[in-house]
Amino acid sequence: MLAEIDSVQVKGIHVEGNKVTKTYIILRELDFKEGSWFPKDKIDAHLAQNRNQIFNSHLFNAVDIHFTPVDSAAIEVFIHVTEKWYIWPYPMIEFADRNFNIWWETKQLSRLNASINVLDYNFRGRAEKLFVRGVWGYSRSLYVNYEIPYLDKTKRHGFQTILSYQSNKEIWHKPVDNRLQFLFDPNKRAYRSVYGEAAYLFRPKIFTRHRIGLGIEDIWVSDTVLLPTENPHYLAGDLDHQFSIYLNYTFKWDRRDIAYYPLKGHFIEVNFSPRILINAKSFYASLQLNAEKFWKFNRFIYAGVGFRGKVSVPQDQPYNLYRALGYKYLVRGFEPFVIDGQHYGLAKSNLKFCLFKRDIRFEFIPLKQFNRAPTSLFFNIYADAGYVYSSRFQSPGNTYQNKLLGGYGAGFDLVTFYDWVIRAEYSINSFGLKGLYLHFTAPI
Repeated sequence: MLAEIDSVQVKGIHVEGNKVTKTYIILRELDFKEGSWFPKDKIDAHLAQNRNQIFNSHLFNAVDIHFTPVDSAAIEVFIHVTEKWYIWPYPMIEFADRNFNIWWETKQLSRLNASINVLDYNFRGRAEKLFVRGVWGYSRSLYVNYEIPYLDKTKRHGFQTILSYQSNKEIWHKPVDNRLQFLFDPNKRAYRSVYGEAAYLFRPKIFTRHRIGLGIEDIWVSDTVLLPTENPHYLAGDLDHQFSIYLNYTFKWDRRDIAYYPLKGHFIEVNFSPRILINAKSFYASLQLNAEKFWKFNRFIYAGVGFRGKVSVPQDQPYNLYRALGYKYLVRGFEPFVIDGQHYGLAKSNLKFCLFKRDIRFEFIPLKQFNRAPTSLFFNIYADAGYVYSSRFQSPGNTYQNKLLGGYGAGFDLVTFYDWVIRAEYSINSFGLKGLYLHFTAPI
């Protein structure tokens, strides 16, 4: 119907289904507007890309976008969204350990935290995020995060503020035999921290984001932590108090199809964070890079690779800033271990096969936000490699520092309810250790 011309013009854009979300929040995710021209043979691909951009705002359970010809040289675009349930006051049981696999080694109920969370990630219908969290149990903490993505008419400038307080009777204070050691102080809180940050958000284009944060952090540890038999180097200057002022700059370029579980596209993130350690009259800075690439070969076969790296200065760093692999990021097969150091590199690769993909509907649930669950099951084979350079905290028995680490294996990824990921993986690492591990995030 759109024949004999190379391009067509968008005469109108119509948005439906947004009862809470302001229409301009949805239009901000589009890389076209009324009056834009599309190459005729790329309309479907272009609209599919924009559908993903709206979905990646994390505001909607479902997004449909299609066009209707007006005449041979014009189209109208229709966008229909199904909004999520935005306000979540909910209790939660959490692990005091680094991840589920570490907690499962002991299965101690006493190492659990109970939290009360209030989350509104579409506050006032303007994609503003308000998150308040209180934790009581093994740890105590209070966390408040408020983000306004757009302050101006151009929808490019935003603001974020974070406040946090944390208090623990137990602290991760050193590694021994490549495992974190815990120190429990029955007489006082082993660790207390307060921090606050204000950040400027800048989104000049659809796919690029900048964040510049300025913050302060105040940390105290008990004198038990600093005993010669424990870790007197936990904080800068071997002191029990560390007050710091820091700058945090992050750049993101995101061209992934679905951010929480990408199957094609690419992503680059750079973070630079200098910090002045006031009490010790010293300086710390880190530069981190994350690059990811994903391929879709057909409906059933996908691949992905990722690289993360960190460099930091100076060489003589306090232990609380010395983290590398085994915390948020790791070589698969090394889940029980931590490898601390000034610098690290981590490469990950996946080849996955889609075994199942279907919308599961629950007709008996009246709320549209909950009666549909897109569900996919993937069989996944993978190989990872990592290296951590360290000149400190090498003994006793921390043998994984300054060595090439490898891991490979296979598993299943279950992706459901729009942003839930459950991974069960059987891994073998380069030292011959084997294990079955459970994760709740995308593999890359």
